[in-house]
Amino acid sequence: MLMERLLSGKLSKHSEQLNKFVAGFFDSDGCVSVYMDRHTLTLRATLCQTASKDPDFEIMRALHRYYNLGVLTYITRDKGSAVCTWNMGIKDSKKLFNLIGKHLLIKATHYENCIALQLRYADSRVSKEEWVLIKDFKRKSRESSRYLKIPKHISPAYLAGLIAGDGHLQFKRYNGRNKINLCIASGDYVIIELLVRDFKGHYQKQEGCYIWRHPLGKMNRPFVMKVLPKVRKYMLLKTKRDVIDRILTFHKSTRRD
Repeated sequence: MLMERLLSGKLSKHSEQLNKFVAGFFDSDGCVSVYMDRHTLTLRATLCQTASKDPDFEIMRALHRYYNLGVLTYITRDKGSAVCTWNMGIKDSKKLFNLIGKHLLIKATHYENCIALQLRYADSRVSKEEWVLIKDFKRKSRESSRYLKIPKHISPAYLAGLIAGDGHLQFKRYNGRNKINLCIASGDYVIIELLVRDFKGHYQKQEGCYIWRHPLGKMNRPFVMKVLPKVRKYMLLKTKRDVIDRILTFHKSTRRD
């Protein structure tokens, strides 16, 4: 499994499957932007994770070691919840894009535009007028960002990363019945369309956000037994892999019903 090889240090330094997972993870919980630092335009990419999803930040630390980019910072919020942020400066942000950019489905062109902006103003001071134009361009770039290449299908590794960030897997009992489903929330309509195209399910718009839902009960056993095992193979977050295991165990135990 990807997680075991990553944590043990035995994963190849050129793992495209890990790059795909990180791309899905970044599309969910990552951010890239340019900002002003003493009249100079600089570039920063960040990826955040909470302790509720990744206890002790084991996966964040493993990813940091594997890629050897940027630094990790830890913050404890007012209510006691801890957050780990992976911060990358100009050089490391560009290196990360070279690895995952072609796999991004939401933030690809925005990431590329931010790199282009930094290069454009790398050797010059940015005036107030130029900064106003840059901020407007950033906003439009972020709102219209798309993939660099239209994918034939969403890969299981990318889907695992997307679920690790913005996904919610549920396996609970309500009034004696099992409630099993998967949902992914995103502000980007295109990724929702791609999820419906490749994996069926349905979506709804809620408070400016699109939510894709896929019931994982007996009627959707083909998706569960064919897609989820592949997602599990690449799922780095143990908390969500455990839920996948419960869902798979349930379906295996009822396959003769």
